[in-house]
Amino acid sequence: MNVSVDLSFQSRLILTCLSLGAALLIILLPPSFTLIAFLALVIAVICFIYPQVALYILIVSMLFSPEVMVGQTAAREVTFRMDDLLLIIIAITWLVRAAIYKELAVFRLTPLHTPIALYMSASLLATLIGMVMGKVGVATGLFFNLKIFEYFIVFFMVVNYVREEKEIKTFVILILLVALMVNLYALYQVPSGARVTAPFEGEFGEPNTLGGYLILIISVALALFLLRGFGPRTNLLIPLLVLSGAILMFTQSRGSWIGLILMSAPFMLLSPKRVFFISGAIFLILALPYIAPKSTKERFAGTFRPEPFYERTERFMGMGLDPSASERVASYKQGFEKWKKHPILGYGVTGAGFIDGQFLRVLLETGIIGLALFLFLLWRMALFLWNTYWSVDDPFFKALYLGMLGALAGLIGHSISASSFIVVRIMEPFWFLMGLAAAYPLIRGELTSAEE
Repeated sequence: MNVSVDLSFQSRLILTCLSLGAALLIILLPPSFTLIAFLALVIAVICFIYPQVALYILIVSMLFSPEVMVGQTAAREVTFRMDDLLLIIIAITWLVRAAIYKELAVFRLTPLHTPIALYMSASLLATLIGMVMGKVGVATGLFFNLKIFEYFIVFFMVVNYVREEKEIKTFVILILLVALMVNLYALYQVPSGARVTAPFEGEFGEPNTLGGYLILIISVALALFLLRGFGPRTNLLIPLLVLSGAILMFTQSRGSWIGLILMSAPFMLLSPKRVFFISGAIFLILALPYIAPKSTKERFAGTFRPEPFYERTERFMGMGLDPSASERVASYKQGFEKWKKHPILGYGVTGAGFIDGQFLRVLLETGIIGLALFLFLLWRMALFLWNTYWSVDDPFFKALYLGMLGALAGLIGHSISASSFIVVRIMEPFWFLMGLAAAYPLIRGELTSAEE
């Protein structure tokens, strides 16, 4: 059977122009750019037809996406990652799907939308003022605000894409499988004797970043192990927990060790197996001097030395701090002096130079207003996780809320010595999981309404 399609003259003209334009671009542009454009188009089609597949790809790319430095500022490096492009594609295709399928156009709200909007507004306002004062470059300020907003886009996308409970479980399992691969990659680095890092971290890497990521993974995996009980599936978490704990020691990240201690607090308060957890924690603490690697013990012992072991260092309780710890203490002192000059809205994002500490960075870049709104966001997250933990009965989802509460506490501790809440390899998986946690009550509410 012959099928003929009657195209108008205007339609044929448009198709001809598009074809010629595409051919011209292929000829004129570098092959690498053409390949990237083609891959972007393929991913866009996949995202449109199978949005869940796009999120699977995003989960893998969070830790295994190559990072390319495209610029340098006094405050930090300007980098571009493959998942940056993927997020843009997912966001655009979601908007196109919402325009075509009207039932998807409803923007699902959560208790975190308002604090996120308030914090981002303060960040943008402080940056704009910083631009006017000449403290912040226009391109740099806008770029890094977009990078911060990128994490919230992950949250919004997950909340609006996920519609079924089984999808949440699948995504959590995939995140843990990716974590296992990251741990195996780090384990491969151990024989070198250097501090281990995450994949594609550049020439030098950042062990503290891997430490923060492992706090998140350990908290979620541990909560699932404790709340779901012993069984064939749950026991598979044991290798992940053992490996993550070992790799955390090999990062030699003291900020991560502090975060791990704070991560334990919600488990002691909320876990129905708190006695088992506390007993295990005490056993590990007593065993650490015997099982910890030599490099880890030296890193811990080297933090404090009797005076005058280190010369020209900061001191704590009569003990001289090592150069790394001293530098952070000194930067905090200098930062507070600098903040006094612009206390209300700060210098704008990137306007205060390099600061290696989340709360001091927020204070300097967005002032006391931005810090208050950032703390408000953290409080609302903790309150949401706490309240939802007590309202659900399903062991899997109860574990998800406990795990995220522990991760939040741990990352707050980690952020004392790192800008944990703007590090892409920590925040993308964190906000993805937070999106899953926020989607579950919405799904449960929709199911209840349908049944009624």
